[in-house]
Amino acid sequence: MSNTALVEPFSYSLDIFHHLGYMMVIAQGQGSKSEITNMYQTIEKTAKIAKVNKLMLNVTELTLNYSGSDVVKVLKLISRLFNHFYIARIVTPADFKSDLIEVFAQKHALNIKSFFCENEAYDWLIEQY
Repeated sequence: MSNTALVEPFSYSLDIFHHLGYMMVIAQGQGSKSEITNMYQTIEKTAKIAKVNKLMLNVTELTLNYSGSDVVKVLKLISRLFNHFYIARIVTPADFKSDLIEVFAQKHALNIKSFFCENEAYDWLIEQY
């Protein structure tokens, strides 16, 4: 009998705070490229309907289950969908992909910033116009 760790399936929750003008998404589990892509497309469609352009994205419990080349493809999708958004990402210090995402965001003039603390992410997000 082998001792294998249980893999948590991918899921996310989405809440809209109209009075503050932002959406909160908490993603968790192990996400495939298609699951992550679908999540971002849903976020973008929901944001259009809700007329918000700010997103707080908590990925502290998310593991990406796809290759580095697919990470770049997902980043290009994010660039296309969210070029007029402000995105505050809540990450863990061990998440090396956060640096890659920040470099990509700077290179493509995207308003994406990573934080280790939800309060700091909130403060930054609310200040954006």
